[in-house]
Amino acid sequence: MTEQLVYEIRRPTIDELESIRQLRHEVLDPARVVASDMTLGERDFDASTIHFAAFVDGVAQSTVRIDSLGEGIFEVRKMATREAYRGRGLGSAVLRAAVQVARKNHARLIQLDARQEALVFYAKLGYVLTGETVTHEDGILNYRMQKEVNHGR
Repeated sequence: MTEQLVYEIRRPTIDELESIRQLRHEVLDPARVVASDMTLGERDFDASTIHFAAFVDGVAQSTVRIDSLGEGIFEVRKMATREAYRGRGLGSAVLRAAVQVARKNHARLIQLDARQEALVFYAKLGYVLTGETVTHEDGILNYRMQKEVNHGR
């Protein structure tokens, strides 16, 4: 029998953002072709930015950032879940919590750029491929996905 995972989904505090940065670095950087600057940027501290994380025993194990692009369009960024916690519902719960806040902020469309290995994860959550591909400055090919949402529900 698998042990039930106990976790807390919430917005990280300003003081916890450094541990969020470390989680992003650990999960996202190994696949990068071009070294990235994984420091916390202006968007990480912007009041309109939506951060959520899943904490297990007080340690962030999954995180997401959603940026408002204006006109009801929001973008999922910096989604990362430690390998040991994948497939256990943390990433889905974190993303759903952040999208719920975006809905309350009048989101009509959530978009994201997904790596090949994350396409099935996002598809299970209702995101669809747009047919567009993007190679970011980190050298990794990403596939644009999006999902229409209704705010308030």
